[in-house]
Amino acid sequence: MSGQLGFLLTGFITAVVVDAVVAIVILITTKNISLKLSKTLQNNLAAKTLNQESTKILKEDILAHFDYFMEHKLTTEMPVLTMFVDDKLIEELKAVFQKEMDIILPAVLEKNLTVALAAGLNDKVNNHLLRVIRKSLAKKVALFILTTIIAGCISGWLCYILMGK
Repeated sequence: MSGQLGFLLTGFITAVVVDAVVAIVILITTKNISLKLSKTLQNNLAAKTLNQESTKILKEDILAHFDYFMEHKLTTEMPVLTMFVDDKLIEELKAVFQKEMDIILPAVLEKNLTVALAAGLNDKVNNHLLRVIRKSLAKKVALFILTTIIAGCISGWLCYILMGK
């Protein structure tokens, strides 16, 4: 009986070790998958946000604010400029401003958007993905552990029988 118990215990311990190794592999794999997915999502969001259409809309908004500033706020804040600022000068300044904005805006958006996405999105995406993966694996892992323990005990018992008692 003690020989049979030794083989069963050996099979059980082997199953537990296999379960532990598989659990570690699953944890490492899910973490790597979530990091890769969040990086891909971050790149896709940055690419979609920085496309021509979205920057065009943003540029139009900025230029509208620039026009309002030049026509109303600047001359109100600095009345002495009223005699120098006319529609022609505003259009020339707007053209220069727009040319500079076309160069600078994409780079500024990309830098700030990438930093913002990296800071906020990575943690949220990683946590969400890990929750989803763990939830979907929870039942399967329990079944896997039970199966390996039973298989370990059966293999220990078979070894006992095959070894000639």
